[in-house]
Amino acid sequence: MSPTSGPTAGGVHGLLLTLHESLSDEDVRGAALRCHDIVGDLGQECMLTPSDHEVALQTSLLFSKDYGLLCFLRKSLSSDELRDARVDILSFLDKFLDKISLRVRDWEKTYATDIKDTCMVVYTKDKLAKSRGPVLDLLIKVLQTTKASTVVADLKVPDIFNKFYMELCQKNKLPDSVLGKIYELLGVLAEVHPNEMVNNSDRLYKAFLGELKEQMTSSTKEPKLFVVAGCLKGLTALMVNFTKTMDEDPTTSKDIFQYALKAISPQMEMTRYAVMFAGLKLFGRHACQFSTCLMDHYKTIFEAMSKLCGHINAEMKKTSYYALEAFLKQVAMLVANDIEEHKGKLKFFMQTFCGIIKTMDSTHKELSIAIRGYGLFAAPCKKVCPQDVDLMYTELIQRCKQMYLTESDREDESFYQLPSFLDSIASVLIHLDKIPEVYTPLLERLLVVQIDSFPQYSERMQTTCCRAILKVLVAMASKGPVLWGFISSVVHQGLIRVCSKPLLIEDKEAENAAESQMRTGNWKVPSSQNYLALYKSLLNCHLLKDTGYLDGAFESQNAALKSLSQLIYDELVKSILRIVEKLDLSVQKVTGEEASEDLAHALPSSDPTAHLLPNKVKDFTAFINLVDFCSELLLTRHLDYFESWMYPLSHELILHSIQNPLVSGFYKLLSVTMKIGKRIKYYQGVGLKSSESGQMDSVKSACFSLFSKFGKEVCVKMKQYKDELLASCLTFVLSLHHNIIALDIKAYSPALEAALKLGLSHVPLANTGLDALEDWSNYIPLEIMQPCYTTILPLLDGYLKTTANDSKDDNNWEVISSASARSDKGYSRVMTRLLKQSKQLSVEDAPLVSVRLRVVKLLGHLGGKLNRNLVAVVSSEEIMKKFVAWDSEKRLNFAVPFSDMKPVIFMDPFLPRISELALSTIDRQTKVSSGYSGFPYH
Repeated sequence: MSPTSGPTAGGVHGLLLTLHESLSDEDVRGAALRCHDIVGDLGQECMLTPSDHEVALQTSLLFSKDYGLLCFLRKSLSSDELRDARVDILSFLDKFLDKISLRVRDWEKTYATDIKDTCMVVYTKDKLAKSRGPVLDLLIKVLQTTKASTVVADLKVPDIFNKFYMELCQKNKLPDSVLGKIYELLGVLAEVHPNEMVNNSDRLYKAFLGELKEQMTSSTKEPKLFVVAGCLKGLTALMVNFTKTMDEDPTTSKDIFQYALKAISPQMEMTRYAVMFAGLKLFGRHACQFSTCLMDHYKTIFEAMSKLCGHINAEMKKTSYYALEAFLKQVAMLVANDIEEHKGKLKFFMQTFCGIIKTMDSTHKELSIAIRGYGLFAAPCKKVCPQDVDLMYTELIQRCKQMYLTESDREDESFYQLPSFLDSIASVLIHLDKIPEVYTPLLERLLVVQIDSFPQYSERMQTTCCRAILKVLVAMASKGPVLWGFISSVVHQGLIRVCSKPLLIEDKEAENAAESQMRTGNWKVPSSQNYLALYKSLLNCHLLKDTGYLDGAFESQNAALKSLSQLIYDELVKSILRIVEKLDLSVQKVTGEEASEDLAHALPSSDPTAHLLPNKVKDFTAFINLVDFCSELLLTRHLDYFESWMYPLSHELILHSIQNPLVSGFYKLLSVTMKIGKRIKYYQGVGLKSSESGQMDSVKSACFSLFSKFGKEVCVKMKQYKDELLASCLTFVLSLHHNIIALDIKAYSPALEAALKLGLSHVPLANTGLDALEDWSNYIPLEIMQPCYTTILPLLDGYLKTTANDSKDDNNWEVISSASARSDKGYSRVMTRLLKQSKQLSVEDAPLVSVRLRVVKLLGHLGGKLNRNLVAVVSSEEIMKKFVAWDSEKRLNFAVPFSDMKPVIFMDPFLPRISELALSTIDRQTKVSSGYSGFPYH
């Protein structure tokens, strides 16, 4: 059990015990109120759990046979006063299943059957709709989350079907809400477990359609909306595996269509939207089954769905767009299959869409519909009149120019239309015989604007945005190498935008300010790191070939995705070189009148970077962003593509580094190239036993020699460097291939010694040093490494002497016990922040423990004959440090302010040790304390 999980689990366990104690409380009403509070506290505990381990532990407690929630549900059935508590528990479990189905592996094998059995018991014994509704919701959730599981036999699906199908025999006695849920449940059974429902599908169709006919065609009584919605939801689920297309069963299909159409176009004002939701979802999932019915009623359906796309309810609007797209996609396909018969329908849609796009006052809702429609109807338009496709492309580009490429104020909401515009432009592009060159620069600018605005979107919208960009690139790439320059320009301009962002500064006050804002829209200034997801997706475009996003005519382009990925990668590396070439990374020394007051009083320093300022700050900002962004990207995507770039990129970076030796970013980028070279085994067969045959070997040998010479130069220069520049140089030198190191290990071992010394106070450098030592020990012959062990291994002793604070204060988790203050609106935000802080405190020492463990494993791997060097005799230099005074006189005196006397204490003997601890200790608290202790002396 992790240290952090104990208190959380204890809180859940304690709440469950208190919940069960209320069953024996004589004050039933008071117990009911306490149960309500306890269930609320359980929700706070369990929904904020950070780790999967804790979720699994909480799950085992919540479903315990002795004191779990299911046990409470069964025991409380005899008490009507506890009905509200049961409803709260059922609602909580419904949400909790969403969580554990994603985070707890094989949860259904342990708990699904118990949940199902408890639901059946509660439904049978508690007759009120207040309880039965949540029971049926939970039962539906269990069935849906166990769809692909092996527990079907244990769930006894036929028994569930028989139980609730028999309930339909007395449906007049059931409340409307319960009857609607039963219809939905029966449909879900057929969707998730079709093998068990083969013999019952026709009975379900008869039941659903019979009920809908009774409710929606009666002229004497109002329809029961809950029942209608339940039947439509049940039909939507049933039609997944048991289809009723116009070809298979035209009568049934037409009846279903008529009921769904009535649902989305009611004749009366609706205050509840369940029926319209259900009708829209039915069309969204099964529009393809209605074929000719859609064509016969295309105007009615289009008008109804278009109206609902502007609904005030956000969920209704989203569902309406989903249904409308499915409808338009099906109509476009049917029109394309028989152009002559459906020319009138094509004309109607194209005139509608064209009018919306040309009208400047069109609403965002209308634009969304027209944009998507243009893309879907490009294929049938190409068959009727190819010139119309050219016109469509022109209109889309011009409207985008007006909306996104002018200096006028742009509405934030308009940016949400841009992915749809690009998607439709791509759909039109693929059907163009020749792309008008005059609009290519505009399309390029649109893609760059889309790349630049990428962080403004939500995570879901970012996926849509990325696919829209890819769709345009695929369409352009399909037109031949002539237009590959377009892709090159987009990648380059996009990377320039990324590098132009402000630097990411980890400032605690800024972070706290950001946390107080809403996480929607452009709530913060984006940094270069916010674009990593986009570029990673673009480079991984070949993985999208099976996702179905390249629908229709784009399916023929799937084979080109691999080459597009390679093309984007090559253009990215070319852009790195182009940007580095144009940046001015020169510096100037601040002297005389330019020096600030602080610099005027500064002491002389041997640091070559002291008192230097960049000539162009913006160029340095861009370069820092470029280094951080590309280091992450190149190390995680398509290492195999990098082989052809190893020598040209490394050669250029080394030249620029020689010109600007004090710029640490070049050493970082060179470290990245060397790490990639190791992973792809670029230098295999090069070095000590180099092969001279073949053109590729000569290139690799040249690259090997280049790094060998430059590595030695850096080893000499970095002796005068400090801080971040020194760390970057050490990282580069220690990343060199072991064959390079073996050629002259004496030149490189001081770098490893320096890294291990500095690593005591900087964990990343310690890990770099250990990586290098492990690599050298594994690949460099023992006779070459032996002399180095006597000076390197004693440096590991400092890591073994460090201690991590394993006994963290339990008060870090005190905030959890105050979960009863739920009424405060800011409580959730405060709770999340405090939990985040406590989590950070609990893992603060993890890097130290990890480094110490690595040292122990490394020493064990080396064996006793070598690791005895760990306790080698201390050098005379180290011994002399203890006998050399810093000053011939004692100058640091402190008069202790006692009341009766003031003895003077001289602090001089302590100063060397305090300074040593401040500079070299790996323990954070000791480092901070010694730093504060030494400050007054200065």
